[in-house]
Amino acid sequence: EGRYLLSETLLVAERRDAAIAELRKIPASSLIYPMAGMQLAALEVQSGQAARARETLNGVLRVAPGLAEARVLEAQLLEANGQFEAAKAKYRQLVGQRPEDVVVLNGLANLIAEKGGEAELAEGLRHALAAKRLAPRDPAVADTLGMVYWRQGNKAAAAKEFREALRLAPGNAVIRDHLARTGETP
Repeated sequence: EGRYLLSETLLVAERRDAAIAELRKIPASSLIYPMAGMQLAALEVQSGQAARARETLNGVLRVAPGLAEARVLEAQLLEANGQFEAAKAKYRQLVGQRPEDVVVLNGLANLIAEKGGEAELAEGLRHALAAKRLAPRDPAVADTLGMVYWRQGNKAAAAKEFREALRLAPGNAVIRDHLARTGETP
């Protein structure tokens, strides 16, 4: 536990590499390993070490195969590695297991909005709307819903969602860009 707490302190001090080094020292037999391993894998992804993150995540899944958060990270890693079909399959599996999980619903909807085919957009809309019902004040959810509407050609609905997302996260440059695509200025 001491190494995990130290890694948290190092992250606050913006010393990511030192935090990663401390997290790597936590043995898989430790009770805190699943949580520490998840943190480590996320940091490795942020540091551009996707292969290492996958290895870390596999270690977490060996000791905690039922850890839902690890399965979500697994889908995110597949997506980050450009394995979009595998990521969609993983998200779909997770939606079946966790139909009220906003991160899962929004993750699948966003992936479909960005990389899905035209035939998948109705599914993306269904998941984006479910996420919006569960988290109406989440700017990422509103942005995803806007992207699905945009891909469907519903410019007015997309602009409405992007405006809402921007109201919730006024400094978000990505959302500003999405709103600009509709022809509106932030």
